[in-house]
Amino acid sequence: MIFSVGFLTITNDKLLYKNKTEQTTTIMAQTIGQGALGADGFRIVKLEPFLKYWNKTTIIDTTIIDKADWIFVNKKSDLLNGE
Repeated sequence: MIFSVGFLTITNDKLLYKNKTEQTTTIMAQTIGQGALGADGFRIVKLEPFLKYWNKTTIIDTTIIDKADWIFVNKKSDLLNGE
């Protein structure tokens, strides 16, 4: 018998950067929870809007991005404001 233990969750924890030309494109710090068994993880991703309700997610290294194209925000994510 196979039992399901929990669900994968990905939470946007911190807004790190916003793109200067496309304000809806952001770089976020995310936490990954893997249900009741734990095994939490952490990643930095670039989120680009895709078909209004979705985001294209790309894992990114912030040490190699062109800082001239990005505005440093470093703000805790607020789910109520959609950030």
